[in-house]
Formats: sequence, C-alpha cells, structure tokens
Amino acid sequence: VGGVNVEEAPTEVPTHAPTAAPTYAPMEAPLNLEYKVLQSGSTYQIGEEVKMHVILSGNYASIDKLKFIVQKIGESGSVIESSVISTKTVREDKTIYYKKWTPSEVGYYRLKVSSYLDDLLMKAVKAMVTIKQ
Repeated sequence: VGGVNVEEAPTEVPTHAPTAAPTYAPMEAPLNLEYKVLQSGSTYQIGEEVKMHVILSGNYASIDKLKFIVQKIGESGSVIESSVISTKTVREDKTIYYKKWTPSEVGYYRLKVSSYLDDLLMKAVKAMVTIKQ
C-alpha cells in the first residue's frame, strides 16, 4: 500500500507502558483590586466620610504594600495610609481593607488605592469624586 509492504511491518506488541498524562498545578487568579462601596462620579459634602474600602482577590503573593492616596485635581497626591500586607491578614479567597477619608475642602478629587511589590506599582484602582460645601 503506497510503497509500504504491510506484510513485512512489525507486529510486536509494545513492551513499555504509556506515559501518564501530565498534571498541572491549578492557576492562581491574578491580583484584583476593586472598591467595595466607592463609585467614580460620586458627590460628597465637606466633613462626610468617604469609604475607600478596597477588596483584594487573587494572587496576594504578588504584593507587599497598599497605599491609599487622595489627590485634589491640580495638586499632588498625598498618601493617607500605607498598609503592609502579611499572610496573617490575608485569606485565600478575598480580603477587605477598610479606610475612610474625611474631606475638608471643596473640589474634584482622585482617590486611589495602589498595590506594590518591593516599591514597584503592581495594580491600582481609582475613582473621581466631587466634594461640595
């Protein structure tokens, strides 16, 4: 058949066992940050608490610090709190870090929570809010 003599083809049974299918470690979900309550476009009053609570999920091994940052548009941002993340405070599924900010000036603000590993930015979540009298 097609230049091959099938009568001369070997008919021996293989003596080696087939190899097992490879197994793979489950993939970890990538790091994700999202605000629990805060929504971009929200409006608050001076003195009203703004909940900057952030939900972390996924691969926590990829970060070692959180920074909660408030920036009035037209000015430089200021860190209002840094949270060091340790395995004692992190669960495998998700963790919520709570932070409230109380504005004292009218204006437009960018609120941001940034995650870092060895002082390198890994991921961030941002929201723009308006503060009124």
